Amino acid sequence: MADLLMCDDEEPFAESDEQLLRHPFRAEVSRTLRREEMVGWEELHELVWAGRARQGQRPTLEAIIERRARDVDELDTRVRRLINPHTYHVSLSPALWQRQQRAIAQLRRKGA
Repeated sequence: MADLLMCDDEEPFAESDEQLLRHPFRAEVSRTLRREEMVGWEELHELVWAGRARQGQRPTLEAIIERRARDVDELDTRVRRLINPHTYHVSLSPALWQRQQRAIAQLRRKGA
């Protein structure tokens, strides 16, 4: 299981059967996910507002509760356990990681 943040114009496995997952804060930490290891893919970002108009139907409270319960059920039991839980990792795609590094370098040059 992996959560991967990507730029909006990226697709997973677009260029090969492997996807590099970068740690968001530690340059030396990464791992490679192979296509055959993938069980499924769920896009988490959805457009809710465009300009001043709401997009799509507003979900009911019951639908929101049901989705969150499903999400928790899908988590690895090692992450869900209360005693000594594993850390839930979120990774960056190489393109998003590069964008982050450029932004950090730009801020450092400005003295922020």
